[in-house]
Amino acid sequence: MIKSIKQFLILSLLAVNSAHASVSEKTIAIFDFDNNSFMDIARVDYLQRVLPEMLLAQLRNIPGIKMIERVQLKAALEELKLGSGDLADKDSQLKLGKILGAKNMMFGSFMAIGNQLRLDVRVIEVETSLTLLSEGQEANIDDLMPTIDNIAKVISNKLGMKGMAKASKGTSQEVWKLFDKGIVLMDKKKYEEAIAIFQQVLEKDPKFDIAEQRIIQSLEKIESQ
Repeated sequence: MIKSIKQFLILSLLAVNSAHASVSEKTIAIFDFDNNSFMDIARVDYLQRVLPEMLLAQLRNIPGIKMIERVQLKAALEELKLGSGDLADKDSQLKLGKILGAKNMMFGSFMAIGNQLRLDVRVIEVETSLTLLSEGQEANIDDLMPTIDNIAKVISNKLGMKGMAKASKGTSQEVWKLFDKGIVLMDKKKYEEAIAIFQQVLEKDPKFDIAEQRIIQSLEKIESQ
C-alpha cells in the first residue's frame, strides 16, 4: 500500500508540467513499435525505435501537437523503478501516458517481408481508451520517409491540426541505423558513447537535427548524474 502511494506521488510530480499546456494542444505519447516480422527479425529490429522517431520528428513540427517521447517515458519508468516488462500490456501504457499528461497515445507495429514493410499505427484517446485512428500503409525500407510523411499528415488531420510539416528528405537507412545505436546506448546510460555516435550521425547528415537534440539530452543526463 505504501509503495502504491509513493508511486502515485512520484507520477503526480511528473505530470505537473502538463498542467501548463494549452487546452487546445494535442499531447501524444509514443512507445517503441512492435516487430511482427516472421523472418529476418533481427535485420529490421532497429525499426522498433527508428519508426517512432521518424514520426515524432514530423509531428513535433506541427503547431498544436506536443510529443512525449521515449526519453521522458524512460525517465518515468526509472522514477518508479519499473522495467519495460511492467508496461507489456496496453492498459498499463495508457495509464502511464495519462499520468504524464498525454491526451493521446500512439502505438505501432510493422512486418517486413524482404525489403517491403507493412506499417500499422493506432492513435488512442487516453481518457476513454477509444481508437481515434488506425492507419496502415506499405513502404520500402530504403525509402520510408514518404510513408512516414503520409501517416503524419493523416494523424494531424484526424486531430484537427491545420498545420503540416514540410515533407522530409530521404535520410539513408545507414544514418538511421547509426542513430539507433545512439538510442540504444542512451537506454544503457552510456551517454558519452551515445554522444560520439550522434556526432558521427551529424557528420554524415549535418541537417539531422534529432541527433542534436539527443546530444543535448545526453549531456543533461551526464550533468544530473
